[in-house]
Amino acid sequence: RPTMGEVPPSWVFWPGVMDGYQRVDTAGSGWPFRAAASQAWYVRYGEPIQFRGNYHVTDDASGPVLIPITPIWLGLLGNTLVHGAAWWIAVAMCVEGVKSVKAGRWLRKGWCPACGYDLGWNLGPGCPECGWRRGG
Repeated sequence: RPTMGEVPPSWVFWPGVMDGYQRVDTAGSGWPFRAAASQAWYVRYGEPIQFRGNYHVTDDASGPVLIPITPIWLGLLGNTLVHGAAWWIAVAMCVEGVKSVKAGRWLRKGWCPACGYDLGWNLGPGCPECGWRRGG
């Protein structure tokens, strides 16, 4: 339990009455914000721990391997925005890279780099098809 003056995050489960349980551990996970939580309910020493709000994957030498599945909505929304923006930037960079490669290939062939119209290596006056390099 927190000491006087400490306030736990809003997603931490805080039981009002323990009803025979010795303690409840709550863990949050996610990056950059905590987006999922799980709980471990301890009864007494020697009795099995009750895990709540998680998916049990397997057991290994260090104990159970769990995936928390109780959503922390504000963290989930924040992570969605951060990761969505990162994907949008990555896709935009890939699209611009493909367009740049295509424009370079067309320019090496003497075509308009904007639309691919065959300029016959006469790049000076610009493109009559799309207006590339033409003023106004």
